[in-house]
Amino acid sequence: MGFGRAPVAGKRLIAFNKTKGVVIFDDVEVAVAFTRRLVGLIGRKSSPRGSALLIHSCRSIHTFFMGFPIDAVFLDAEGRVVAVEEEIRPFAVKIGPRGASGVLELPAGAIESTRTAPGDEIAFLARSVRKPPILSKLRR
Repeated sequence: MGFGRAPVAGKRLIAFNKTKGVVIFDDVEVAVAFTRRLVGLIGRKSSPRGSALLIHSCRSIHTFFMGFPIDAVFLDAEGRVVAVEEEIRPFAVKIGPRGASGVLELPAGAIESTRTAPGDEIAFLARSVRKPPILSKLRR
């Protein structure tokens, strides 16, 4: 699935770093509607390890009223990483660089543990009920 077209809201995806050959997260929630993009992870007590939020058509995020830090991966329309922000504390605003068209919000520490970096190509794959064995092996 290309990043350039809007994924289906509410659909769960797998974020796969094609450059590094590693699954970043296997439970990515998609936020397409304005209110869902605005609310993001607000109201959650923590961001559980192994889940993430893909915010489509967005190049800035805020962590107002969040009780935990997050990592953010800013992506262009082709799914290439254009910037990363680690350990974003609550009540912060981050604006991605020109060319960013979406943001993948991750639990703090995810960028470091998956070695995700600018220039990496991220693919978003449909999530099936059962994980293929290869994805379990690739997950860090």
